[in-house]
Amino acid sequence: MKPTLLIFIHGIASGPQAWDILIELLKADEKVAGRVDYQTFEYETRLIGNRFLTRTPTYRTVADKLRTRFLRYREEYEQIIFVTHSQGGLVLQTFLSRMLAGGEAEKLTVIKKMVLIACPNGGSGIFLTPRRSVGWLFPHAQERRLRPLDEEIADIHRHVVSQVDKADRVSPNSCPIPLIAFAAESDGIVLRASAYGHFRSHGILPGSHKTVIRPSSPTDPGYLDLRNEILGAVRPAASARPATPSSPAPLRPASTGGRTALHNLPRMTTSRLIGRDSELAYLRTFLGQRTGEILLIEGTAGAGKTTLALHISHEMLHSNQYDTIIWLSARTTILQTSGEVPTATSTSDLADLTTTIAITLDRRDLLRLPPPQRAIGVVAALAEMSCLLVLDNFETVADTRILPYLRDLPQSCSILITSRRRVDVRRRVSLQPLNPGQSAELVRSELERRHLSRPPTTVDWIAETSGGIPLAVQWLVGRLASGAPHLAPGPELDDDEMLRYLFQSAVDHVSDEGGSVALRLLAHPPGTIPSRLLENALLRLGMQHPDITRTISVLSTLNLVGYDQVTDRYSVLPIIKRFVLEKASLDTVTSAMTMEQIGDAYVPALAEHLRIEADVLWRTGYELGDWDRDRANCLTSIHNLLNQGKVDLAAELLQAFYPFAITFGHFDDFLAHTSTLLAPPFQLAPIDGARLKAHRTSVLFHSGDVDRAEMELARAEQEYRLVLAPDDALTDSMFFVRSIIAVSRRSPTAEAILNEAVTFARRRGVVWALIGFQGWLALHLIDMGRLDEADGLLRETLARCAADGDHRTAVFLNVGMARLRLALGEHDKVIDSADDVLALARKYGEDHNWAHLHYEVARAYAHRDDTRTALNHLAAARELYVRIGAGVGIESCDALRAQLAP
Repeated sequence: MKPTLLIFIHGIASGPQAWDILIELLKADEKVAGRVDYQTFEYETRLIGNRFLTRTPTYRTVADKLRTRFLRYREEYEQIIFVTHSQGGLVLQTFLSRMLAGGEAEKLTVIKKMVLIACPNGGSGIFLTPRRSVGWLFPHAQERRLRPLDEEIADIHRHVVSQVDKADRVSPNSCPIPLIAFAAESDGIVLRASAYGHFRSHGILPGSHKTVIRPSSPTDPGYLDLRNEILGAVRPAASARPATPSSPAPLRPASTGGRTALHNLPRMTTSRLIGRDSELAYLRTFLGQRTGEILLIEGTAGAGKTTLALHISHEMLHSNQYDTIIWLSARTTILQTSGEVPTATSTSDLADLTTTIAITLDRRDLLRLPPPQRAIGVVAALAEMSCLLVLDNFETVADTRILPYLRDLPQSCSILITSRRRVDVRRRVSLQPLNPGQSAELVRSELERRHLSRPPTTVDWIAETSGGIPLAVQWLVGRLASGAPHLAPGPELDDDEMLRYLFQSAVDHVSDEGGSVALRLLAHPPGTIPSRLLENALLRLGMQHPDITRTISVLSTLNLVGYDQVTDRYSVLPIIKRFVLEKASLDTVTSAMTMEQIGDAYVPALAEHLRIEADVLWRTGYELGDWDRDRANCLTSIHNLLNQGKVDLAAELLQAFYPFAITFGHFDDFLAHTSTLLAPPFQLAPIDGARLKAHRTSVLFHSGDVDRAEMELARAEQEYRLVLAPDDALTDSMFFVRSIIAVSRRSPTAEAILNEAVTFARRRGVVWALIGFQGWLALHLIDMGRLDEADGLLRETLARCAADGDHRTAVFLNVGMARLRLALGEHDKVIDSADDVLALARKYGEDHNWAHLHYEVARAYAHRDDTRTALNHLAAARELYVRIGAGVGIESCDALRAQLAP
């Protein structure tokens, strides 16, 4: 096997020739020559998008092509290093994300380093308007993904960061790989922040976006930096790969002397097994070791447990690894396109099991014995041979003697059992639903097997409807093949029979265990549920802590719910949610607990969860990926509550949503829902109305619409006067919006308002509010030209933030400090501190303050006549202002840019 392969991936509208100079330099370098091989990965790309009868491939298509190439290379080389440029880095990340999602992360262990050069992790805004115009005439799948803040690329990037760059172990869905992201020093296409993304390691290479990968000579600093990154990952070839689940131990020679093993295996209906490579690899290793242990293949109904067990059994049969392979099925019914039908035979008890074994072994003498003696005789017979025993559908076995009997079989026996329910065994393979790409691949395979041809829209619809459940895919394609007229995208899909077959027995068991309320609660929101929120909601529904723990354990054992230890969240597959909410027979159990009551308990629990997370937001920063999940749950719940006329619950949830709307710029969502809630026919209590109007004032102000914010403040003041006993939180909100409007208008009453607000915050003992009001007072003093007073106040409050660990407020104060230094003419101090304050803003700051800092830094560089750097910071500020819809900020950026580059 060859030692090391370097794979180069080019960017948009480029090709393998982009790497010619770099590869020639590496080949001529005595430190590199002879230690690596070189390959360029080419894919179709161009500036103009789809043309007549041709199209630009999507990233997913290119990533699948890369996967095909990678799987071949990993069999030829001990280690692989990727070097990418521009869009090539997004192609690589898409490939990685799809491998991770498909449970194939263990195959990535051969990758020893990834070097991403000028990769637009956050998109590129250059020529955005003409790109959109051309894209309207000639749709371009690749160009769309390169636009700033593309959601699909953001999801892929977060996935790779968490499961590759920050991973700490190899698992089916994670693989730590060293990675460095380089920005080009004078790149005006991909800015530094976009090139760095959220990766932990990054740096700067000399050159522009185009020349960064075309070093001028062997002594070029950029070439030397790249060479060192490559050499740091190159090591001498190992004598052999270690045995891992993705690299199984070699099969032992057959002990049969060439004769065919005895078996009773059912015929395989397909030779292809899609999306289960890592599971197969693990099973090969386990069966090659012959430990005598029991291995459980578990998963939700229809996940492909039987197919996987049958596939590996036939593989063992053809390898002559076992003398005997015995298949035992406890299945009582099967799903056909015509509906559910009973099976002809089934292993229901220990007598059935030993009878099937005796028949497969052709031991008629054992068949003549009474069941107890036959069981003993079977153990003795199996001790004389190597045997693979597979018991399918263990969840239907009622005889409690079977599992202990299997544990006592000789060590020469390897045992696989499949079950929808979790079984108490040490070895376990858990099957997850197929990802969308694998589901679509299975649909196409099933259509081809049945000699059917359907358009891509039908393939995608079946893949989505199936929820990644292979059996659901097969049933839907089977119905299509049988000419079912009602099988078409839309509400008339008659899939009750399929869903009942898959999930009814598990749901019935949940009902018996008293967990139907918990299951309906888990099926309620569109996203996943944090464990704390789930427990809080169930407590509100009257359940006690021990009952909650037991109920969740039952749901997990039945594989009806999933749990992610990394995010501490529970989830229910969409196809199971649909069955639970629309078709499950739970009404008799939950007649005293309606879905409306469950929702009414869920919403306050969600609001409380958001309030707790808002506190976390102030202290430690917040991952946008976590908020994306909560945001979907929150907005869907608000929409449903407004439709149901439940104004109090909607108001509570909107108030909990406010800190996140401010932080992440979800201004339109907040304004739209509050406009609906504050308009007839809805009628809120004065305290809720005043609070929401104060929040609307703040949102309008931070969006840059100060005129509307001032009008909204007048409405809030009017509502506030109607509140008989305002609480401290409402009074604090009113002081805040009065202060920001007064400062922005340079009102003569601004200082008095702020001093009163400071006194109020000091009396309450709320440190962050006190510091915030002092920060606004400092901004007012700067506007008034009282710079020395502002300087002392900012230094005092920044020191207080540092002592208190309040990074978020510190970001706001840094905006004031930057403005003060510019007013004092201390432009170099702004530049010297820029990297630190922007890094803090990126992690802890609200998007508008992050944008403000980029703008102030741009002003400092402009004063130094460093136009290029100033424009880069202006572009970063403008991107953030566009994201949050801050019109005034956008206008300020455009005005300064016009001065710098007329």
